[in-house]
Amino acid sequence: MLVSPMTAENTANGATGGVCATRTLSEPPHIKYADQLLKWIYVISIGRFVHMDDLQLQRSEAQFNELYSPTRLPNGMKPSRFVRHVHQDTNKVDRLESWPTLDKRIGYDDFGLRLFNVFRPPPSPPPESLKDVGPKLAVEHLRWICNGDADALEHLLKWMAYTIFKPGDRMHHGVLLSGAQGTGKSTIGLMMKHLIGPSAKVIGPKELNAKFNTWMLDTRFAIIEEVKVTNDYSLYNKIKTNFTNETIRIEPKNLSDYEIRNHIAYMMFSNSTVPFPMELDDRRIFFIWSKVEKQTAAYYAELYDYLFQQDGIWAFREYLRDKVLPHCPAGFATLPPPQSKDHQDLAIAGLNPIEEFLREALENGEGLYAPEVFFLKKEFDEYLRHEKHLQSALRNTSEKNDILRKLKFDSKRKIIDGKKETFAWFDRDGWGDRLEAKFNQQPAGERKRLLEKHLVKINLWGDLG
Repeated sequence: MLVSPMTAENTANGATGGVCATRTLSEPPHIKYADQLLKWIYVISIGRFVHMDDLQLQRSEAQFNELYSPTRLPNGMKPSRFVRHVHQDTNKVDRLESWPTLDKRIGYDDFGLRLFNVFRPPPSPPPESLKDVGPKLAVEHLRWICNGDADALEHLLKWMAYTIFKPGDRMHHGVLLSGAQGTGKSTIGLMMKHLIGPSAKVIGPKELNAKFNTWMLDTRFAIIEEVKVTNDYSLYNKIKTNFTNETIRIEPKNLSDYEIRNHIAYMMFSNSTVPFPMELDDRRIFFIWSKVEKQTAAYYAELYDYLFQQDGIWAFREYLRDKVLPHCPAGFATLPPPQSKDHQDLAIAGLNPIEEFLREALENGEGLYAPEVFFLKKEFDEYLRHEKHLQSALRNTSEKNDILRKLKFDSKRKIIDGKKETFAWFDRDGWGDRLEAKFNQQPAGERKRLLEKHLVKINLWGDLG
């Protein structure tokens, strides 16, 4: 039983005619105070008290006891003990976990460990919300944003339906919508945020790229606004990683990091023609370049009134569930998105200058880019440095090497006449492996002849021999 509430009065009395000030400090009633404490859980794996309604509120034992020190429990019991021991069956867990298929906040894994489920289910339609409205206005807005492209609209609707109604399946690709400002692209994100509920969050590129990422802990749907990153693959690579990994590593500031399951879907928006550089063969982003112009103020007023005053958003939800979701193929979450002309144009526009230069050269297939030739790596490096328009891009050695690997650039050190040289080539259909195997089978004299037969010499003035 908790102690009775106490009231403390501090009165400052002055001399006759002075000012008398009284301040009353009231401690919370018993049950209210207990309820406050039991809004927290103790998580063993991170050694922290975590607030159930705001998972980013995390406190050490000392901080937790200091936070609730104004009111005392029976026998001088500390608030931390009240939560962690007296109520351990309900308020002490082994770890945090994202568990969409679990319909309660606390459950047990196969080993009998208690888990706190950070997943929050989407809201349900309010009663009578679907009485007099249909989905047409919402669907037509999406069709317009998709430039009237039936294929783009179909995939976007399926992606939205699957994201909402299949929370246990991690989406392996996200959506990127780009176009002129003020056309209503972000309205689509707002619709999704409304239908996903509190686990949908709006963030910027800086937050996505930041080291500390506790915002991801209870997020299932991330809306990334104002995407515009020029000649920098870091955001793109970060997004790819988030799509690929089955788990997310949560890194709080000044606390130990930990992992949870990854169930986050991403929808990105930009006003830029090149939001960020993307690979030509990318299978993680479904890109739509919306070419439409801004509508009248009356159009958007009608759209918002329909969606959020007339409950059109719930009619749209019903449409996604009943008319779109049944047509999603099995395993839709893992299937690559269609590659549109918009996708190809974006990838080409965002190419690193080195990649653009080498891809064009490889398509021509002449000189050192021809099949079944190789060259000295040191000569090739000097050759790239000689191209003035590549000099700034070459400063990022890691990115350059990533591009070379992607274009099937290979190199090996070989000893010819007692001298080590690094030979390199662009592999075509396994030619490099076959040549190396053949090379290793030859005696020393034949190796030299074989290399010279396929060797292309490079000089800085572009002559190849």
